[in-house]
This record gives sequence, structure tokens and C-alpha cells, in this order.
Amino acid sequence: MGIILALLSALFFGATNVAVARGNHQGELTSHEGLFLTLAVNNLVNLILLPFIILITQAGGLNLSSLLAFVGSGFFTSFLGRLLLFNSIIMIGVSRAGSLRITAPMFTVLIGIFILSVTLLRSSAKMALKATVTVHSLDINIV
Repeated sequence: MGIILALLSALFFGATNVAVARGNHQGELTSHEGLFLTLAVNNLVNLILLPFIILITQAGGLNLSSLLAFVGSGFFTSFLGRLLLFNSIIMIGVSRAGSLRITAPMFTVLIGIFILSVTLLRSSAKMALKATVTVHSLDINIV
């Protein structure tokens, strides 16, 4: 089930990127309007689903540090990440922007090592290196 959900997530992220590129190409949507629309839809869906998720799951206690962590992650991904992604789609195209976006796991590894002091396993380092080589081979003319 987890693989199916991950594939659906990738499908929907890809569809969002194409929709932003198409909307901007047709002059219907700027990157800022695209950002506002995606944030509005996400927050609306989240507010609708939140009561059901709270009822179904055994969520732990809410505390200030966990709340601040989620607010920070929301700012960096939902707001800043999408703003930069949508602007890059307009500047370099949806394919190249998508190719660069999938390098996020490499940055996750680096942030984990340098900020959270996570120990990198050899297998994880090999996977990060393979991801880097794959992305580079997909689009050698990104820069």
C-alpha cells in the first residue's frame, strides 16, 4: 500500500507541475497565483480531513516544539519550496525543474548529517550517490 501511495503522490506532484507550466504558458496564471491556489486547496482539504485523521489515529500529545517544527516544515515546503519551484518552472521549464526537484533526498541527507548529526550508513550513501548520478544523467544540460 505504501508504494501505491508514493506513486500516487509522484503522479499528483507531476500533474501540479504541468498544470502550473500550462497555466503560465497560456497567460492564465502567474507563479504567485499558482502558489496561492495550491496552498488554498491544500489547506481546505487538510481542514476537512483533519478531524477524521485525529479520530482514526492515536496521535501523541501536542507540545510547542512539535508545533513549531510542523509550522517550520510547512513554511519551507508548502510556501517557500513551491514558490521557488513554480518560478523555476516558468524560467527553465517543467521537465528541468522537475529533474532538479527530485534531488530533494540529497539535501535531506546533508541536512540530517550536518544539522541533526545523523550517522550516514554506507547503503544510504550509495543510494544518495545513485540518485545524484541518475538525475545528472537524465538532464545533462540543466545548467
